[in-house]
Amino acid sequence: MSIVARVKRLCDINGITIAELERNAGIGNGVIRRWDDRAPASDKLADTAKYFGVTVDYLLGLSEMESAAASSTTSYDDLPPEAIQELNNYREFLKQKYGKK
Repeated sequence: MSIVARVKRLCDINGITIAELERNAGIGNGVIRRWDDRAPASDKLADTAKYFGVTVDYLLGLSEMESAAASSTTSYDDLPPEAIQELNNYREFLKQKYGKK
């Protein structure tokens, strides 16, 4: 799976578009879609990984684990996308409630 495909998948799970991600993460308009044609800048790749709470290795396809903690957490592969979205929304709610970014 390409970098752009992984980012698109994460956007779909989180209910946002790539354009919204670019705005929210401070990445220029249309930059992410070009990552299949040219290597992304390391800072933009890191910003994207941080935004989604995944590793850069995951975005690059070097790891199938989205986060370093994924190996010790429950897998949600058996849940439908809507349930995963609800979990992600709740996670964001808790991060805001307890001041984690």
